[in-house]
Amino acid sequence: MKLPRLPKKLRVMVGWTLDLFFARNIEQMITLRDVEALSDLAGRIRARRTQLTPTAASSPPEPAIRDQL
Repeated sequence: MKLPRLPKKLRVMVGWTLDLFFARNIEQMITLRDVEALSDLAGRIRARRTQLTPTAASSPPEPAIRDQL
């Protein structure tokens, strides 16, 4: 087996040292499935609101709709 050479050891050492001083950036990735789920939810909310009467449309959303958000 081949042992790691000096450049590899230096890369690891520098990486570990930088990790001590700087936090890792965690990013949220939005997938196509997430976009489809959100647009589906928005469509269901729009359909539900069109079924409401004009006086009920000005009231706050029903608890079932609020729970889905």
